[in-house]
Amino acid sequence: MKILTSSNVASLVNLMLRNARGTTTAATDGATSDGLIAAEDLNNLIDCGTELSNLITVENFRNVVTGMLEGVGKILYENAKLSSPSRFDLFIDENEYMTVIEKVRISAPEFEQSYIHATSGGSSFADMFNNHPLTFTVKVWNTVGDYRTKPYTISMIQLRSAVNNPAELTRLLGEIYGIVEVTYYTAIREAEKRIIINQIANCCMYKSGALVIDVLKAYYDETGDSLTTATMNTSDSFKRWFYGYFAKVKMLMGEISGNYNCESNLINTDGEDIRSFLTEPFATSLRTISVYQNGEYFKDALVGTKFIPFIQNINEPQKISCMPVNPPVITTGKHVTNVACENILGMIWDRRGTFLTATKIETGYMENNYDKWTNYVHNFSVREMCDKGSNAVVFVAKDKSGSNKAYTITEANDT
Repeated sequence: MKILTSSNVASLVNLMLRNARGTTTAATDGATSDGLIAAEDLNNLIDCGTELSNLITVENFRNVVTGMLEGVGKILYENAKLSSPSRFDLFIDENEYMTVIEKVRISAPEFEQSYIHATSGGSSFADMFNNHPLTFTVKVWNTVGDYRTKPYTISMIQLRSAVNNPAELTRLLGEIYGIVEVTYYTAIREAEKRIIINQIANCCMYKSGALVIDVLKAYYDETGDSLTTATMNTSDSFKRWFYGYFAKVKMLMGEISGNYNCESNLINTDGEDIRSFLTEPFATSLRTISVYQNGEYFKDALVGTKFIPFIQNINEPQKISCMPVNPPVITTGKHVTNVACENILGMIWDRRGTFLTATKIETGYMENNYDKWTNYVHNFSVREMCDKGSNAVVFVAKDKSGSNKAYTITEANDT
């Protein structure tokens, strides 16, 4: 059960009073006189509850309860914007990302030789007078997943007994809040996980997998030392190297280039836009270097990095398997059906390529006048966006030679 704050409870009780009366609670808003209003500290909650209990009838019961449920949904939604249920802080306000989002990129003009100091030549007629439009790339997303709670029942007797007792009212509201919150937060977490997994799949499918970095090969290329997925976890030398390598990749992604996204867009990722994670068991292993030297410098490389127990499956923490969204044609006459990637240590990416948001929560109901109760459900939609044109790199530990790839792309014939 979730316990609401006193101000939350007061807001909901006042909403219920208004719906029970069929008017607002203030004469200036159309009521014949000022009505009883629940104080924010709930010092008059019993009086408000008694009045509400006396006002509840079969006719207005639905308005009272439905208003209460939608009020709970509003409080939950507003709280979600302030303290995001998103693990990686990818959740944004619906006003910022409505039903459709359009992203526009403008290609940067290339540099050419200047004629300022040339003794001959100069700008041509076409240079000066022809139209040279910039290239605009426009993408539109509208991927929507719909969710709802399981039905639950509230009866007139249950509500009347609750509004006369502060503890019972808080318990009732808390249970309703909990039902909505679990579904809402779970949906957002799962949607967020889905777009991150799809971005990993994009790194595997495009640029011949160049955005999937095998750290065992990178370490071997720089040091000449051969390690395996087992020995790297006990190598202090490798762990110190990884801190520096991780920081270097972040630094490079902060410079404008087309090296770190699937479409070679000239963009950079830094500041508040950069996101990263490391997964188990490597995340814990990385923090168990036997002897620290200037340990603070090591920690700086991981500022803002999330440590997660698994990516997709708790039993295989470093592995993903998914059917990608809008995959490219890799083999003529075939289409991609699945992308799997194993030995994933972590990821660095741009949050602007992985957005999600959710609509406000709506309440559905079905009255049972015979038994004097009503069944309720809550519905909402989660909208997702995954842009392969935004920066992202995935770190894996598979093979020092680079011959054995950590990812597998499965295709099927088009016919």
